[in-house]
Amino acid sequence: MGNIYQIHQARMISDLKHFRKKRVVNPTLSNYLSDYGITKKDFYEYMDGVAKDEQRTLHKILVDAYNFYSQHTADTDLQLRYDIEDVYYTITSNLRTLDQRYKFPSILTKYRQGINPVRALYFEIAECRINFDLKNSSHRFVYDIFLQEHFFPQLRLDIEYDIISLQKLEQRYIDIKTNYPFFTYPISYYHVQEMLKDFKKWADVYKDFNENIIEELKRKYD
Repeated sequence: MGNIYQIHQARMISDLKHFRKKRVVNPTLSNYLSDYGITKKDFYEYMDGVAKDEQRTLHKILVDAYNFYSQHTADTDLQLRYDIEDVYYTITSNLRTLDQRYKFPSILTKYRQGINPVRALYFEIAECRINFDLKNSSHRFVYDIFLQEHFFPQLRLDIEYDIISLQKLEQRYIDIKTNYPFFTYPISYYHVQEMLKDFKKWADVYKDFNENIIEELKRKYD
């Protein structure tokens, strides 16, 4: 009479034999390795009722599978990170808000090198909204910029375009994590999330800070 196994034990034995023969870690086995590793105590409890000799033999295969799985996932994780970092660099280096039209030296000199020029302009606008003074050269400069016929509409379009690009980039990270649970989010993923928060905040400010508000401020402080 053959051995009688519980369903999860039969599946484990089948997966381990498949690995030994094909050097392939099935999803069920990879889930077990992710959850329990190769601890003997956990494995023996999982295989409770199976003959001790068979448990020891299966555990040796489990250790082999774990070493193979760990190396494989580490290599895959590294490659996935390289690939998504390339995409991240390409997208963030070609944002429309980095266009030369938004780079005003008189504003950028007040901020750290490499700052998104629209971010710098956002800070200038925030200052103007608190205490707008046309006699202040920086405030006057912002005022003149926004009275340019095409500047303001184009700026809003470019911010919205960049938001969509960053949202698509964020989703690519999430898709990788879904397809490869062992994938660890790199710092760039969290940077994308912070950028999205900033861009949405800018969009709100630029939506409010239109020509009508500028005219109001002018009437108030002129």
